[in-house]
Amino acid sequence: MNTLIPIIVLVLSLFSLIEYVKVKQTKKQLLSLIKEAKRVATSNSESTLLFKTDDKIVKKMCAELNEIVSQNNKNKIEYDAARNSVSSTLSNISHDIKTPLATALGYIEILEQTSSVSSYSTKIKNKIIEVNQIVSQFSILAKLDSNDMLFSIEPININELCRQILFSFSPTFISNNFEVQVSIPENGTIIYTDRYALKSILENLINNVLVHGKDGNFFSLTLQREHSNVIISIGDKGKGIAKKNICNIFDRTFMEDSSRNTKNQGSGLGLAIVTEYLTRLNGQIEVTSKPYVETLFKVTIPIS
Repeated sequence: MNTLIPIIVLVLSLFSLIEYVKVKQTKKQLLSLIKEAKRVATSNSESTLLFKTDDKIVKKMCAELNEIVSQNNKNKIEYDAARNSVSSTLSNISHDIKTPLATALGYIEILEQTSSVSSYSTKIKNKIIEVNQIVSQFSILAKLDSNDMLFSIEPININELCRQILFSFSPTFISNNFEVQVSIPENGTIIYTDRYALKSILENLINNVLVHGKDGNFFSLTLQREHSNVIISIGDKGKGIAKKNICNIFDRTFMEDSSRNTKNQGSGLGLAIVTEYLTRLNGQIEVTSKPYVETLFKVTIPIS
């Protein structure tokens, strides 16, 4: 028995020594891990922690730190994208407001030198209306972004709403020599949604045809019910949308016409407003385009 005691003490001492060495190694590895983490944190790159170890605790910490680093990199990318989007939007809006105002000032200068008051006053009025529309669109997007816009769900006869909106655009279609094709069922369909948002969606899509599809001199609107949804298709036969741009046209910073000349009017915010409203109404939109054959915007709205 007496001979066992020294052996037991020796074994316990060895275990204590091994544990001490392990703790010391773990501490050393943790200090190295902290140093590596600081390097990654101060780096502008999207690198992750590169650390080799057999210690399970240190491995777990390294994995969790890499998850934090990965999420931080993702947040940085999203922040940079949002910042660039805001910057680009403000730049576009600034340009779109300045251009018609400069034109209006030019007309005013001409008015001071001519007796042809009526024609120039009409042009000035149209430019002021254009500015008001741009400011209004920007204001809508700002409210949607900040969730300051309230939605009121109510029963709406979608057939009648489509007819009313089309009637309001009739003078514009006539003055621009548009061929108009409409297919709206006689029997009305009641849907439960926000009237203002739905009206804005349709008006923006029709305005999009008048601006970007006007060279086709054609407009179509088809309303149909499909299961628990209504589908509104708005089409034109204009210049269409390049295939590479279809996925970008709803981005508020996207302008297909890079020169942004005055022949292509519009702030580029109309389609962005359409998608923002549809998101809140649980709706969807699809686009297909074949230049000078058919460009079709297909809007799906749930009935309730």
